[in-house]
Amino acid sequence: MTINLNGNLDDVETDESYGPMPIGDYYAIVTEAQEKNSQSSGNPMIELELTLSGNEKYNGKKFWHYIVFGMDHSLKSLKQTMTSLGMPTDSVTAVSASQFLDKRCRIHNKHEEYQGEMKDKIHYLKPYQSSSESPAAIEDDLLPHKLFGADLDDIPF
Repeated sequence: MTINLNGNLDDVETDESYGPMPIGDYYAIVTEAQEKNSQSSGNPMIELELTLSGNEKYNGKKFWHYIVFGMDHSLKSLKQTMTSLGMPTDSVTAVSASQFLDKRCRIHNKHEEYQGEMKDKIHYLKPYQSSSESPAAIEDDLLPHKLFGADLDDIPF
């Protein structure tokens, strides 16, 4: 069977921007949070999936941040993460992954070599702050039509 392409591949431009994104700060929202056990230590941890928003080129790119408990730096890491996400830290004696969902921050990425290639990695989290964009504007960037470039007229609902 042959499929007619209704066009010519000569007319198609590809994205040649492979490789890590520039080092810097990017707005993000926690889109998933799970309680797990660390593969290396077996200790309980919270895994946060952060999705970039507010940057047309990188909207939708995912990063992961881990808070591993039972280690010397665990409470410091937890407090820094919660503070960066705008969460209260006074009198906190227990946490659950669901508390982190939909929280916003900025990530500062760095480049790290992994299996011979340079990859993006969260270096640290920073509080969400923007003088030029409202939180609603950043949230709008997570709508499917903005994440995936669809035309609103093409969405069937």
